Parts: sequence; structure tokens; C-alpha cells
Amino acid sequence: MLRSVWRDVARTFALDLRSLALFRVCLAGLIIVDLVNRARYLQAHYTDRGVLPREALLETTWVPSWLSLHMIGGSVEIQSILFLVAGLIAGLLLVGWHTRLMTVLSWFLMISLHARNPVILQRGDVVFRLLLFWSMFLPLGARWSVDTALAKESDFELESYHLSPSSFAYITQLCFIYFFSAILKAGDAWIAEYDAVYYALALDQLTTPIGDWLFEQHSLHEPLTIGTLGLEAFGWVLLVVPVFKAPLRLLAIVLFFGMHLGFAVTMQLGLFSYIMCVAWLALLPGAVWDWLEQRVHFRGKECRLTTPPGISRKGADLGQTFLVLPEL
Repeated sequence: MLRSVWRDVARTFALDLRSLALFRVCLAGLIIVDLVNRARYLQAHYTDRGVLPREALLETTWVPSWLSLHMIGGSVEIQSILFLVAGLIAGLLLVGWHTRLMTVLSWFLMISLHARNPVILQRGDVVFRLLLFWSMFLPLGARWSVDTALAKESDFELESYHLSPSSFAYITQLCFIYFFSAILKAGDAWIAEYDAVYYALALDQLTTPIGDWLFEQHSLHEPLTIGTLGLEAFGWVLLVVPVFKAPLRLLAIVLFFGMHLGFAVTMQLGLFSYIMCVAWLALLPGAVWDWLEQRVHFRGKECRLTTPPGISRKGADLGQTFLVLPEL
């Protein structure tokens, strides 16, 4: 019995392989979007003709332990090549070709890029690096990838979930991000006056039109401040409760998604909100995929959509859809 209880508790830190596949695709896509955004200011931010030449960086904020391939040259041509290589590797990560190697290379090139100009970084970039770091130890290519399409059937993981020290570390890392963020919110604006949202939206150079509208809704500032602090302080607990794992984990994902998308539509925070949303995709419970599979039957390499109730067989035949997919 104790072994059964321990197994249930341990599986609280398991990650579904299908969720990890979705996480891989979105993470790689986000890397490409980030590279495109940074490439718009490539000369200004990453060359010797920009705001921070390599010589100035070495004399000011450079740390000897940093490792940056982007420091080998200060020309537009060299930086462009490095950007293109990073984009190509991210594309291979997206489709899952030599997934682990592409993850390692993507992580290395990201820390290299960030070290080249640390002045323009934000907290979302720290989380971005952490996601790629822990991804190196997770089986991101175990489902829906070129690796699985080319592998022998005996090489597939039979279980649909992955439980290991790396899955434990990933979930713990995500919990720590919010727990310590809540601890740092110790000012009166958060725990006494409850007007932190008011001050955030008062930064009109960062707000969107929706944020400007919300700034005028003074009655909402206090509940939004309390709700944000409460969710960061206690919402992560939903991930580690050993009972009702699927519904509680899904509830946590919905709540944190809502919070981060709320940030995105009210303030201009770069990719921060989307990075955090992608981080939660790895935690989608297997019950979500099982629910989808009840409506989509996989047979070999065919994907057949089930007929919805109330639709005649003739109508279903006309509307039947088939997709070419790898064996699952």
C-alpha cells in the first residue's frame, strides 16, 4: 500500500510526453520569434557600430566566466550568420530532428546572445534560458517528432508520461519562480494599500489601449492586486497536490494563462507573457490528450475525426478528414 501511495505522490511530478511535444514546438517557435525581433536591431545592439561595442562591454559589465560565441566578431555579417544558424537550429528543434542536440545548441546560442548585450535583457529572458536548460534533460522528442518517425518501434517509450529528476526539477523551478516572486512583493503597494496595479498601469509608456482603459477603472485595482499576489503566492500549490491531479493542474494552467495573457493585453512586456505561457504547456495533464483522442481516432498513419452526434452518416462521409501522421 505504501508503495502505491508513493507512486501516486511521485507521479505528481510526471509530465505527459504529448505535452512535452507541444511544449517543444511552441518553445522552438518562440526562439524564432525572439530572433526575428532582435534581428530588427542587429547592428544597434550586437555589433561594434552599435550602442555597446565589444571593447566597451569587456570594460564594463563583462564577467570572465561568461561564454559568448557572439564575441568573436563585431561586424554585421558575423552576427547575421550566428542569427541564421540559431534560427536553423530552432527550426530543427521544432520538427524534432536530433532533438536533444538541437536543444543543447539552442540553449548555448541563447546564453551566448544574451551575454553579448546584457543591458537590453529583461526577466523573461532569464526564464527563457531556464526553460531551455531543463529541456536538455527532458524527452522533448519522444512524441510527434522526426526522431520518433525514424526510430524503431522498440525505441519508443511505452508510457505516455515521463517521471525523472528532470521532470521534478522542471516543475519545482516553475513553482519557485512564482513563490519567490510573491515573496519579493513585500511593499505597501502590495500588502497594505493594494494599489500595485494602479502604479503599474500608470507607466503609460508601457501600457496598451486596454491598459489605459483599465487604469481608469479604479474599483478594479485592489481586487486585481490581491488576485495577482494571491495567485503567485499559492496558485503553484495546485501542481503538487497528490489528489485530483488532472483537474487541479488544468485549473492552475487556466489561472496562470489568464494572468499572463492579462499582462500581455494591458502592458508591453515583450515576450515575457508568452514565455511564461509556453512554460505551462509542458504541464498539460494527459487527461486533456485522452479527451481529444476520444474524438480523434488514430489508426496507423490515418487520423479520422469522429462523427459528431446528430450528423447523418451521409453528411459525415462528405465531411470526413484524413491527415498523414506518424505512428503514435
